[in-house]
Amino acid sequence: MGRIAAAAKVATAVEKDVSLFAALATTAKRRLSEFNPQDLSNTAWAFATAGQKDASLFAALATAAQPRMGDFNPQALANTAWALTDSAACTLGS
Repeated sequence: MGRIAAAAKVATAVEKDVSLFAALATTAKRRLSEFNPQDLSNTAWAFATAGQKDASLFAALATAAQPRMGDFNPQALANTAWALTDSAACTLGS
């Protein structure tokens, strides 16, 4: 599932294409059961870095990551925590 995060990175590099990110988020949510901890982390990081605050995607990523937190390496854990916190900060109080 690294392809979804990679596509998000490409979309960020080219431009912040809202419709592309919406399609990537939909696909990611459908396939989260296939993601390993690094895929979850990369996807969260890519969307947060691009400023794409899809609340339903971040909620789904958090739900998928929670039971596997022990499987995350330190960098993936830090990136996921940052992405989820960054996403929440931008949606809370809005």
